[in-house]
Amino acid sequence: MPSAEALQLMLDKMALHELVQNYCRAVDRRDYALLESVYHPDSIDDHSPMFKGSGPEFVRWVPSSVERFELTQHVITSASFVVDGTIAEGECHIVAYHLRKQEPQRETIAHGRYLDRYEKRDGVWRILYRKIIYDWSEVRPYDKELFAKNLVMPAKMELWIMRADGTQQKQITFNGAANFAPYFHPNGKQIIFASNMYDPKGGNFDLFLINRDGTGLQQITFDKNFDGFPMFTNDGKELIWESNRHGKTPGETDVFLADWVP
Repeated sequence: MPSAEALQLMLDKMALHELVQNYCRAVDRRDYALLESVYHPDSIDDHSPMFKGSGPEFVRWVPSSVERFELTQHVITSASFVVDGTIAEGECHIVAYHLRKQEPQRETIAHGRYLDRYEKRDGVWRILYRKIIYDWSEVRPYDKELFAKNLVMPAKMELWIMRADGTQQKQITFNGAANFAPYFHPNGKQIIFASNMYDPKGGNFDLFLINRDGTGLQQITFDKNFDGFPMFTNDGKELIWESNRHGKTPGETDVFLADWVP
């Protein structure tokens, strides 16, 4: 059976998790009474460069900030807390999504961390100090037609290589396009992958081959339709991939097999 101290620590951390989740819910649901409840009256919130002031002032500032957006979504991806009696510190990793109302609509996705200090007064945990650290963000066009079809616009994804233990990481593409589905040739020297590097604003993905050191880029397919998810047979003599070519209906994806001639 856990000790009374261990049980209290578990209860405190559960309450802190609920506290930081309530903050996200309050902002996204525009529940300003709930938002006010997560801050102590003498708290400080530092959302620099947009805002820096007391917690109650921050609560009054939020409506004018979020009214520009059709919707927002704040997600805590991980949270760690150190509790010392009635004082605690926390680091919460956050992904914040904002969809602008004004045309042309834009999506902003920010990744960062909340560095928090909490205090429990009269048995209730609230934020005493919060500072946000922005690690990186992305702004991109919002395509309503894609969204209606449950599709998303290809993002910028570069290919990296590393050892199985996570060491010796090396980036091998630098084209700013959506590069995905990499697969090693059995010779261990080359990688085949799909990319829209020649159609970065569209969905015309072709297959490309590149050396593991990032040199020797070659285009393998030249079809106007989607080609992706390439794989080699174990002996490296045949290539398998998926494609929309020759489809009878839009979006039909079939599997293709071809001899691989180096």
